[in-house]
Parts: sequence; structure tokens; C-alpha cells
Amino acid sequence: MKFRVLAGFFVVMGLGIMIYLTYLHYANAQSFCDFSQEVSCDIVTTSIYSEVFGVPVSLLGIGFFIFLLVLLIFDKKESVFRTVFFLTVFMLIPSLYLTLIEAFEINSFCVLCETSKAMMIGILAVSCIAIRAHRLSLAFREIIPIIIAGILSVGIIFFAQSGGGTKKDYSEL
Repeated sequence: MKFRVLAGFFVVMGLGIMIYLTYLHYANAQSFCDFSQEVSCDIVTTSIYSEVFGVPVSLLGIGFFIFLLVLLIFDKKESVFRTVFFLTVFMLIPSLYLTLIEAFEINSFCVLCETSKAMMIGILAVSCIAIRAHRLSLAFREIIPIIIAGILSVGIIFFAQSGGGTKKDYSEL
């Protein structure tokens, strides 16, 4: 029970962050964490990298955290932590890619975005400890396909955000 409560805490915190970031995205409001050019949630949340296929990344985060919350509340089996672990590994990979985008493309960091990643790492840690405590197996061979899927999702995000094609005008053809 203590693992569910602790994981639930991280999930609710992450969900709150994503709801706030989604509000900022749609309301065009200024965030409280606009500290400088290098540390600005506003710069990050208004960049072209804040959406994938026209959907705000924060809205995808809301879906992720709600799904985890539903799992933790309604799936009473202890094996739920394996599912939580694998889903979080999958979602953390594109999130880390977006941190690289913040560092090398946007040149500004969003404190809230990075805090949500900290919540995900907390969820990973709690679920890993719960898996061990309940003597459930977590084989390396099971994680590899999840990592590959996460890397593929990074590729999809990259092409969605970069346009994925040439910028040459072919209208005369």
C-alpha cells in the first residue's frame, strides 16, 4: 500500500504540473517560472517544440499521468508496478529528448518540465522498489523493446516537429 501511495503522490504532482503547463499553452498566460532567458517556462511552452502533431506535449503528459493514476487506483494486483515501470520508461525517453531540445535548440529550460521528469524518475524508483519488494521479476530483455519503442517515438516526434521533409517549393511542378 505504501508503494501505491508514494507512486500516487508522484503521479498527482506530475499531473498538476501538466495541467498547469496545458493551461499556460492555451491561455497564453505568463508563468510564474519565467526567471531569465535561460530559465523560462514561457520560452519553452511557446516554442515550436511544445506541440507534436498540433497537440501540446503537456496534454500528452496529462494523458500519461491520468493513465498511471487509474492503474494505481483500480488495478489491485501487485504486478501493476511492472506496468507502471514499463510505461514510465517508455515515456521518459521522449521526455529526455525534449530536455535535449531545451538545451541545444531552445537554449532555455522549463523548470516545470524538468520537475515533471523528476516526478517520472520518482515513479520509476518507487515502482522498481515495489517490484523487488513483491518479488516480481524485471528482466533486462523485457526492457529492451520498451527502450526501442521510446527511441522510435523520439524519431516520430523529431520528424513531426521539424516538418520531416524538404522546405523547397515544388509548386511549379
